Amino acid sequence: MTLSVALVSHRHPGLCYNMRFRIAQEPCEIRASDDVALFHGPRMGRELRRFSIAANGSLPPLAVLAPHFDRADVRLALSSGAVGYLLESGHPQVLAAALHCISHGRTTLAPQIAATHVRVASDAGGTPRRAPAAPTADATAGGTRPATPCCR
Repeated sequence: MTLSVALVSHRHPGLCYNMRFRIAQEPCEIRASDDVALFHGPRMGRELRRFSIAANGSLPPLAVLAPHFDRADVRLALSSGAVGYLLESGHPQVLAAALHCISHGRTTLAPQIAATHVRVASDAGGTPRRAPAAPTADATAGGTRPATPCCR
């Protein structure tokens, strides 16, 4: 499936990845047919916030593709409605897959960003909680309970 991506960028992105990129400089240039609005470049959280406010909630899923990890920009982008924050250092196929997930509203973060957020959340709450114990014999059924998948 070819995605239609509205690209907000202040520099030539040089992206292809089997997606249709269309440059958008203003919120009114985002089309209803766009699957994702991708903000490409450093410190795009502020630009994403500007678009979010101006569009008043009528935007497709929003994501940032940044050259490096900037904690303050990640925080600003996510608090302004982004469902994805990716880094340019990722493999092109990973970017394409991530944008596909984002187009369906799934939150997608670069591994380094996700790990940092988990570490910060863990530090804020003290000791991380332990994972539940493995399934054991169910006393009422006399057998073992099947493991439940975490994702469906």
